Amino acid sequence: MPQALPRYQRKPRVIGRPSGLAQDAIGNGWTLLGYKRLGTAAASITFPFPTGFKELWLICQIIKATSGTVGLTINADGGTDYDKQYLLGNSTGVTGARATGQTSIVLAGSQAIPDAGAGLYSIRVTKELAGAKALVSAGCAVFADLATDALVVSGDAGIWSNTADLMTSVTLTASAGNLAANSVFWLLGSL
Repeated sequence: MPQALPRYQRKPRVIGRPSGLAQDAIGNGWTLLGYKRLGTAAASITFPFPTGFKELWLICQIIKATSGTVGLTINADGGTDYDKQYLLGNSTGVTGARATGQTSIVLAGSQAIPDAGAGLYSIRVTKELAGAKALVSAGCAVFADLATDALVVSGDAGIWSNTADLMTSVTLTASAGNLAANSVFWLLGSL
């Protein structure tokens, strides 16, 4: 009788009502839409927004070879259609700020990931229907200084103010350098 593969060797599968992942308010589960591990460095990565899904959950571990931030755009919209607020906590305290009329939502409170550093991100993007604004929420943990193991934790909330279009894609872009090889991304969707 064949033995099952260990969990870490199994391919990702579609999940209906996962026991280990959050469920939305009406009880629908999350569906695994994609998994990507970068084989080589890339300036950006784009995830299509499948028809019928109103919410995306992007979980990622981003590795940077060169210090820089990571920005999120929707539908490749590079206009000044993004507003955001964030709280940022580090070893010296907590700060917050608001930025309006931006060309992307810069994650982790604009905290740069240092050379050879990594950031863990949990990003939810919701747009119920045309005519509504898209809401983005992100929780991030980023190494601020690898030499001292200093961590930064942030909570970001943003709005994409384009009300005419439904979402078709979400893109993460490095501000400097690239997203390094072995950065990992999971994309889930909810109806």
